[in-house]
Amino acid sequence: MIFIFNLWDWDDEPRKKYSKRERELVWKDQGKRCMYCGIRGEVEYFDMDHKNPHSKGGSNSLSNIHMLCSPCNKRKSKMTDSEFRKKFKLGPSRGAKPPKKVIKQEVFKEIAKKASAKRRKKKREEDDWFW
Repeated sequence: MIFIFNLWDWDDEPRKKYSKRERELVWKDQGKRCMYCGIRGEVEYFDMDHKNPHSKGGSNSLSNIHMLCSPCNKRKSKMTDSEFRKKFKLGPSRGAKPPKKVIKQEVFKEIAKKASAKRRKKKREEDDWFW
């Protein structure tokens, strides 16, 4: 017997396709900047992203949406806004605004590289405790 099902059926709320007006409303509210790196761009350049991801129970309301450039959106992945801000030292998420000065993508890459090296070192220490 073969069961075919759609994973989206398990969600309480299906993913929403936002209208152009809704995209522009969020984009203008953020000052036409990426919420994390502060780069300016046209609305088509940005991705709409959930602050609290849909996979972690986040809603589709506009209060849970922000606009990110593609590199920041990919880097954020399934993290919450708070987790991302903590990892990359961007300050608290409550009442957050995009940075006034653009933060280069290399800065994010360097922080991620240092965090990864720190995790590897901690893992090695945990593995070697016996010896």
